[in-house]
Amino acid sequence: MTVSQPLRRIKNAEREVARFRDDVILEENWMRQHAELADKCRLLEDLVAKANFLFERIMDLDTEIQESSLSRQCEETTGFQRQVRDLVADWRNTCLQMTPYLDRLAAEYGGIEGAAKLRENLSEARGILTDDREFFAGDELVHARDKAIDDFRAGLAEPMSHGEGRE
Repeated sequence: MTVSQPLRRIKNAEREVARFRDDVILEENWMRQHAELADKCRLLEDLVAKANFLFERIMDLDTEIQESSLSRQCEETTGFQRQVRDLVADWRNTCLQMTPYLDRLAAEYGGIEGAAKLRENLSEARGILTDDREFFAGDELVHARDKAIDDFRAGLAEPMSHGEGRE
């Protein structure tokens, strides 16, 4: 991967996130002016689908940059990694503007298609943006470890055999 490829893809992703941010602002203004529940749900579902799509694109880009860094195909990836992190932060902040609408419409409508995936993506984005020392500290990690052990003991997980899951 040449240095220009990730840079071009980052710039494209930045433009997409900026367009997405504009869409959220426009739809937010529109929703304030119109009370029709079905229209609100349809518009919000479209935004949620776009948000989930963009997150997957950003994660694909991040994966390619990480792989290039590890394989040393691209010499300078630190700047790219920082730019991707900034994209994730912009994406997350934009999505957080939608969550009050998601909650309210879900309560009235009974659910918004793609909302569960969006919440997973928001959680993943939060983890990406959290400093490792903060992320791996405290009770949350201990509870996650204990839950994994309990799930394994309850037969809800299977051990990986040697070499499985590796490429």
